[in-house]
Amino acid sequence: MNYRNYTATQTTEWYKMEFQEAYSNFYKELGENKKMVLSTSRNDVVTSRMMSIIVLW
Repeated sequence: MNYRNYTATQTTEWYKMEFQEAYSNFYKELGENKKMVLSTSRNDVVTSRMMSIIVLW
């Protein structure tokens, strides 16, 4: 999206709308349990663990 034609306030509102939509979609994908897997690697060794998602406003 081209934000050059919008005022600063309008641009901020667009970003808020995009974030809210992305957040809503992310939250729906998590499902009822609100858990996801966090995976990391070091020296070609991968570890994974379940993480609960907590939203703070």
